[in-house]
Amino acid sequence: MNKKNKYLIYAGLIISIVLLWISLRDTDVERIKYAFLHVNMWYSIPFILFLFIYYFLKAIRWKLLMLPLKNIGVKDIYPPMMIGYASSLILPLQLGELVRVYLASKVMSVRSAPIFVSVVLERLFDFFTLLLLVSFASIFIHAENNAIQYAILIIGFICFIIFIILGSYIVFTQKFINLTYKLTSIFPTKIQNVIIDNLLSGRKGINSLHNISIIINLCILSLAQWIFMWACIYVSVMAINIVVTPAIIFIVLLFIIIGISLPTTPGFIGSIQAAYYFALAPFGVSAEDAFISSVFYHIIAYFSVLIVGLYYFSKYKITYNELKDKIKT
Repeated sequence: MNKKNKYLIYAGLIISIVLLWISLRDTDVERIKYAFLHVNMWYSIPFILFLFIYYFLKAIRWKLLMLPLKNIGVKDIYPPMMIGYASSLILPLQLGELVRVYLASKVMSVRSAPIFVSVVLERLFDFFTLLLLVSFASIFIHAENNAIQYAILIIGFICFIIFIILGSYIVFTQKFINLTYKLTSIFPTKIQNVIIDNLLSGRKGINSLHNISIIINLCILSLAQWIFMWACIYVSVMAINIVVTPAIIFIVLLFIIIGISLPTTPGFIGSIQAAYYFALAPFGVSAEDAFISSVFYHIIAYFSVLIVGLYYFSKYKITYNELKDKIKT
């Protein structure tokens, strides 16, 4: 591993510690113990159900995005996806995404570049769907400050920039590649060739977006999957007997997505806790209740995904060293 990645890992560790400290700095140990002892674990049943409906819908959406590459069944693409997400829980720098791209390319017998493009498109649909949901929910939210609204505006701006870039690649593919070739001329030839080669290979991965019916289905699936993740978070606050409006849960969801996008430690320790703290504190939820609710969400989601991912990993004729070689950076 090169020095740059080592520094990123160290930075992630520091970020995790800082975020965990922020979420715990105003807490009382005795109140945390009290909240922990009064968690209603029966809520873990609907939580797990909603969680895996969420992942099943993600698998269907991923299948649609990869239709131009190969018409593969959900049952075939679901295992690589779950192995990838499980890997992100134990590997730094979210290398699990590279794991699922590699495994999907192996299952489908196609190059990794267009599959990686499908993962990028996934993120695009995710961000825009979340922004839409949070923007709608913000109409019904009244916080003591405007931090939530500012956060939505910033994320919206980022999404807009990403939309312009990827939209140009999708609609004006060859012109986009030609422009990229000119802009990357300042890079060494080897790096420039890698960028252009991946853009050329990735063209197949965006062909699904030229079909209006597929786009509509992708939008519906994106909306449905995030509703089920919203339900997971709602269950996590109900388990602690936190009383908030359903609209506020979308804010927690948004903050979780931001948190797990940061270069934190494997398993997203600290980022999940800080997401609950920052999202719920403006609405009168105590730091203790926010922390216990985040732990409920974190532990059940973590081990559910990890167990399923390890189960599918054991069924593949693949070794850890093979994966390590494929994602080596």
